[in-house]
Amino acid sequence: MTIRRAGDLETVKALVAAGIPVMVERGYFISSDGWMGHFGVINGYDDATQTVHIPDSFSGIIDLSYSTLLEFWDEFNNTYMIVYPPERQDEVMAILGPNADLSFNQLQALSRAEQRLVGTDGKPQFFAAYSKGIVLNEMKRYSEAADAFDQAFALYAKLNSLERPWRMIWYEPGPYEAYYHTERYQDVVNLADATRDATPNKGLPETYLWRGRADLKLGSQSTAIFDFRRALQWHPNWPPALEELKALGIEP
Repeated sequence: MTIRRAGDLETVKALVAAGIPVMVERGYFISSDGWMGHFGVINGYDDATQTVHIPDSFSGIIDLSYSTLLEFWDEFNNTYMIVYPPERQDEVMAILGPNADLSFNQLQALSRAEQRLVGTDGKPQFFAAYSKGIVLNEMKRYSEAADAFDQAFALYAKLNSLERPWRMIWYEPGPYEAYYHTERYQDVVNLADATRDATPNKGLPETYLWRGRADLKLGSQSTAIFDFRRALQWHPNWPPALEELKALGIEP
């Protein structure tokens, strides 16, 4: 399995033409529920109709236009995942070209996010700032990542309340990690609380995990234990939460 960002349509088409489906992470809008993230496996394309073929888990079998795909894929910095048998590793890497190298791909993804940040406004600009933070976080450039997330949340606050992609942290919880590693523990707690309060379904294990870690740094062990156990309630036997409890000498 290989995950990369800053993907493009030609790479997707080359992989699909080689018989290797590509899972893309993209934005999805439902009038009754608003914006959310969604995954789809592209297993075909048609240049004549300018569409990709997706057996979608939500909408059924669909043919999505290239333009619509690119618009909503952009919201996750064109993230894609390729699953293939080990014997096809060299073939996949050859198709990816320079992006086979993770460090190269991260720099490409960072550059792409920065270009979008200065070239857009409104909700696309929010996604660009958030994408920049995600890549910097993955590169362990936590201070810069935290600054990018601060910018993203400032842009978010300016959006019409009906347009706000409030579920974003469900899919990309990077802000917790960036704030934690820059010792902004109260900001981790505040963000976790805001995320939890905005969420009808409280199944947010990453939110509870990072809140628990911040609780410990703030000297609240009892609250941290509750949070780690809460994470396990939604994600049973999840190693990160189990390890945090084990380190405290606590049974799940």
